[in-house]
Amino acid sequence: MSQANEPTRLDCIILGAGPAGLSAGLWLSKLALSFVILETRPDILSAVRQINLPIADVLGLDRIKGRELATRFEAHIQDKTLPILMGQRAIVQHGESPFRVQTRDKVWQSTCLIVATGLRRRRLGLPGEEELLGHSLTLSATTDRDWLAGKRVAVVGGGDGAAENALILTECCPEVSLIHRGKRLRAREEFQHKLLDPKTRTTQGKNVEIFPESTIQAFQQNGQKLLGLTVNQAGTIRNLAVDALVVKIGFEPNLKGLESLELAGTEQGLLRVSRELESSVPGVFAAGDVSNPLAPSLSCAMGDGVMAAKSAERFVKKQNRPT
Repeated sequence: MSQANEPTRLDCIILGAGPAGLSAGLWLSKLALSFVILETRPDILSAVRQINLPIADVLGLDRIKGRELATRFEAHIQDKTLPILMGQRAIVQHGESPFRVQTRDKVWQSTCLIVATGLRRRRLGLPGEEELLGHSLTLSATTDRDWLAGKRVAVVGGGDGAAENALILTECCPEVSLIHRGKRLRAREEFQHKLLDPKTRTTQGKNVEIFPESTIQAFQQNGQKLLGLTVNQAGTIRNLAVDALVVKIGFEPNLKGLESLELAGTEQGLLRVSRELESSVPGVFAAGDVSNPLAPSLSCAMGDGVMAAKSAERFVKKQNRPT
């Protein structure tokens, strides 16, 4: 009988219970590998539930909402008895196979890992940001449109998300400021047309003021209340009076707890993987948005989960092969 402090030994540990992690779990179960799925959040598929706009790029699913899709995913895995543990922040302690993983009250040991932790919204990293978050600062105008209504709101970012959020706010806010660091917006032509074309601005972008070549230097705040922003526009410092801020400056991979692995990244800041989805560390595979710079999407995440599971099976068999 094993001692209580000995680690639970498995073939594989999957980090993340989103579409990529669950897809990998389904295939590891089919391939008869021992595994567990560890998820830091209290529920699975939380990122899918947060998709507010209709999803139109998943084959066989026409303009489905995130919540409905998450419900379908849950129904599909209900009878599969996948070993999923929620609220488990994992810390990888060993940088080579077999990997040692510590959770709140348990130690695991696995031959390989599948990292399916997805992305998180990038923050500005300025003093006072955490204090404002959820009060005067939000990461989504789509989700928080109701409490932003009637306020003077700034949106920071130059991509699709920032432009789309700015356009959404023009319908319910008296003043909208769009702050971005480039000379030109990076957003798709459709959004730029609505924001910049004088003919369309009269109806859709009429109350948006755009600040190119600009970065936010500091918050002017009173506790959790935002009073204004200190903005550097092409070397000129100016104060912008706003009541709320929407931060839409892209994403970064969720890699907390994996620092000991020293995983190599790409120029975009994502995990670098081979065609078999193996990272720079042998036995560590990545699936989904955490390593997909070209097409981060539900479809790719689910496909990556399958490939990562097959690659993990091959690695486990190689490790267990008698020498």
